[in-house]
Amino acid sequence: MREFFDQWALYRKVVDHDYLFHGEAMKALSRWLAGRRMETFLDLGCGDASFTTGVLAGSGIRYYEGVDLSPVALELARQNAARLGCGCGFTCGDFSVEVSRIRGVFDVVYIGLSFHHLRRHQKEAFFGAVGGRLARGGAFVFFEPALRGGEGRDVYLEKWIALARRNWTALTDEEMAGVVRHVTGSDFPETVADYRALAAAAGLGRSEVLFEEEAGPYVVMTFERGK
Repeated sequence: MREFFDQWALYRKVVDHDYLFHGEAMKALSRWLAGRRMETFLDLGCGDASFTTGVLAGSGIRYYEGVDLSPVALELARQNAARLGCGCGFTCGDFSVEVSRIRGVFDVVYIGLSFHHLRRHQKEAFFGAVGGRLARGGAFVFFEPALRGGEGRDVYLEKWIALARRNWTALTDEEMAGVVRHVTGSDFPETVADYRALAAAAGLGRSEVLFEEEAGPYVVMTFERGK
């Protein structure tokens, strides 16, 4: 638990300073959700669910389900989801595994800053499993980093680290070193075109970029399942 909260405190510092552009991502997602009829929402890798429950507050959603590997995070998610005033469910496990096990289908399946940790073959399986969790007319939405143009992972990492070291001034040297270790060992983003190809192979149709950060790699994208 101490390890969780040490890591969580660093993550919250990053989020609170908006270093990963959560503010713009939240605005984009809120605008998109405002134009949809939605009753059920699956939140993969939900963490404490503060981001998604903030977006969903007042939406009239009927059922929310969160999935996360950490039972400590899920307890925080339960507290945050209480504000939605709807039925809730929580599953403790790896999102890439549990997405195939969860019963039922959802109007929206969402994931944020999580599936870019998967390798390409794992992403292919993940997109396929997400397609099986979507109701007809439903949408898969994600907030993730993307490779720009023809750049490869090495260029992405070099640019990401340089940007963080220049702008993430609230972090200590030790915290920055931990962030760099995490990113270099765990980040495997794809291009927007690759994400679209993965979605198409999983039977997901029309896609839209809701937000694309100019100075960094982050995008919010949607992919819809046909009716």
